[in-house]
Amino acid sequence: MLFKSISFLAGLLICSQLSAATDIIRQLDGTNYDSKQAINSKLEIQILRWSDESEQELVANLYEEYLQNQDDTVFVKALEEQIIKGYLRTSEVTGYIVHYAWNEQSAEGERLALLISPGLKSINPTIWKEPNLNPVVSLKPNPDYKDFTLVEVLINNGEGVVKTSLASDIQLREDNKLSLADFSSAHDFAVIHKAS
Repeated sequence: MLFKSISFLAGLLICSQLSAATDIIRQLDGTNYDSKQAINSKLEIQILRWSDESEQELVANLYEEYLQNQDDTVFVKALEEQIIKGYLRTSEVTGYIVHYAWNEQSAEGERLALLISPGLKSINPTIWKEPNLNPVVSLKPNPDYKDFTLVEVLINNGEGVVKTSLASDIQLREDNKLSLADFSSAHDFAVIHKAS
């Protein structure tokens, strides 16, 4: 398990270096509410590309399979075969890879949904008020842990709110998009101060 964790961290470091040479199509900067100390409250989301319709359909099918077999290892492995869509970084040592990303205009503003791995708040559990304990990192069994998180962002006039599947179920919409089942009542994970 330690080797898998080290391999993931090394891969993420290489990917983050590659992203410096890649055009960023969206940059979101904000503050998360769930870190224990203000010094660890940074949030940065970089989108390199959006999932096209065929990628959205593929991920929707993969998610339906996951709902049947509840094997997040198989689901995440299939996600990792997708072209990287971006990165979500907090104050943790490393960040999270965005494997799936879509956006749309709604009556409330621009809505973005991102599927990231590993599970949010799982790489460095010590900085979070309520960590998402990853068995590989914490070396403790956790049958509730999922190695992925859906992050949904609602932006209006350059500012926004971020909510996650740690506080809401994920639903598969009729248009083959994954989103939070109950965005309005889900716990706020972060606020976006600047969207560009």
